[in-house]
Amino acid sequence: MLDPSNTSNGDDSEKLSLLARAVKIVQEGINDGYKTINQTINDLVDELDDSNASLTAVFGQTQKSVAALRQEIAVSIPGIIGMGGQAKDAYTIQESIAKQLQTNMITSAEVAEQLYAGGKVLGFSVEQSGRVVTNFQNAGIQTGQMVKDLQSTADIARKVGVNTSAVFELVEQNLNQINRYGFQDGVNGLARMSAQAAGLRIRMSETFDFADKVFNPEGAIDMVATFQRLGVAAGDLADPFRLMYLASEDVEELQNQVVNMTEKFVQFDEKNGRFKVLPNAKRDLMELQKATGYQYDELVKMSEGAAKLQLLQKDFKIGGFDKESQQFIANVAEYSKEKGGFTVKLGVGEEKLVSELNVDDFSKIEEYNKPKKLEDLARDQLSTQKSIESMVRQFVFGAAAPIAGSRFPSDVKDMERAISLAGKAEIDKLMGNPRNTIKTIDSGYKNLSGAAIGAFEGKFSFSDAKKMFDESTKTIYGNLEKFGQTLESMSLSDIKPFISDSNLLAKSLGAGADAVINFTDKLNNAFATGKPLRNTNLGTNTTPDKPQNYTLNGGVKVDVDVNGLDKNISPDLYQKMMDAISKAVKEAIEKALPQGQYGNVPSSVPR
Repeated sequence: MLDPSNTSNGDDSEKLSLLARAVKIVQEGINDGYKTINQTINDLVDELDDSNASLTAVFGQTQKSVAALRQEIAVSIPGIIGMGGQAKDAYTIQESIAKQLQTNMITSAEVAEQLYAGGKVLGFSVEQSGRVVTNFQNAGIQTGQMVKDLQSTADIARKVGVNTSAVFELVEQNLNQINRYGFQDGVNGLARMSAQAAGLRIRMSETFDFADKVFNPEGAIDMVATFQRLGVAAGDLADPFRLMYLASEDVEELQNQVVNMTEKFVQFDEKNGRFKVLPNAKRDLMELQKATGYQYDELVKMSEGAAKLQLLQKDFKIGGFDKESQQFIANVAEYSKEKGGFTVKLGVGEEKLVSELNVDDFSKIEEYNKPKKLEDLARDQLSTQKSIESMVRQFVFGAAAPIAGSRFPSDVKDMERAISLAGKAEIDKLMGNPRNTIKTIDSGYKNLSGAAIGAFEGKFSFSDAKKMFDESTKTIYGNLEKFGQTLESMSLSDIKPFISDSNLLAKSLGAGADAVINFTDKLNNAFATGKPLRNTNLGTNTTPDKPQNYTLNGGVKVDVDVNGLDKNISPDLYQKMMDAISKAVKEAIEKALPQGQYGNVPSSVPR
């Protein structure tokens, strides 16, 4: 156990102090978060309800048909917040995908989290998530495979020392080429080709144009003849049938062969620390430009990259460097005049010649190139302060989101919405067509104005005018009064058409009503409506004046003040009602586990 009073080293004491301070910041943040957890839950319930309402407008569906959408949003929120995001990002991803795909697909929380992480690592925003999903779908790649391809693209880019965002930009731009040309390993092959292109800073479009030129026998034979004339025909580029195969089935290797072909056109000038095109190579490069379609500067960049890799391979003094590790070193190495060779930086202030790399250095490079999950890479992008803040918020939302996204608050919102919709339906019935109502009022107003003129002429009294106006508007006020009475008497059956099929709260209310009806045969939906029981002759016992003690299932005793309720209902009957209610609530709680009620909406969640 550490004893702060017996610290032998001042540095250790300072480190412990910094560690204790960091722990204290985290603890205080979590404590503060949990102090307001109720407010966080309430805010999140409202936010989820607003998100669901907004997405129904995108889907063109009712909220009943997308009831499970709020659950997918809620499940993804803690993970997204843990990577530095906001709760609204979970909604934005769902909305972006729905709009871009133009289908009513509900994206699973797991895919949404991967998209957020992928965006942070590969360089696209949450608003662009739908574009990414659509581009993959257009290439025939479903979301489950897409998230794996996002991960592998990041791994490939990191392994060869190229920007992940640059590689993914090329991958996304050329996804449509997957079904036109062949790639070994599908998107992985495209990603490797993109990583090579990004490292050399060349345009992939020119490789695809070159593939078109050698796609058929005539073009391939002519191209091989040109290569032989220029003295660059070697390997696969010397065989027209192999060239055709690469163009149609392995365009990644086709690009690689072209890069290797250009290596002989430049040499490194140590005096000036740069690559130079050989004097007698310029004419050949111009001929290649005409024959292949590659621009001159593109061929030069290929030549420089290939020559640099070849030059560095001579400096490797140890074995074990695989192709990707060699390419990594070639991409990050810089020439140093002071050291007289190409150097790499392995850490803070640590710079070595490639020729001096040893086994330990190789281990460091291997560790750096080791695949890391997108989520971990996304978190690594956060500053220390942001990392602590996101961790604390993830703790808080990790507790709030499951509650806010669970069935009960969803069902409560569903009931509230159903009541409002039922009320609107009643308004429509009572108020009628607004156009007709306006005509009625305008007609009364016209008569009223005519009567007023008559009054000034002494032909009409103001009392008669008031009577006319009252008659022209009494229908409206009468309907408002009827609407108030309708709300007072509204029952479960009135709002049932507006309630989601999966609403357990509504089901439990219905179950309670059925139970009470079975007990009395005359309660007439009393539990569902909540109205006092009237004119029910069920026995001769009277209700005592003092509150009665009743027991709910499970042994919980409650005091019920029955004053003001029907005096004809016996205490035994009230106890039976309590039993029915507690049973219904118990069943609702037991059933209130998240289940996939998606209605007629397609989903990416495994069923």
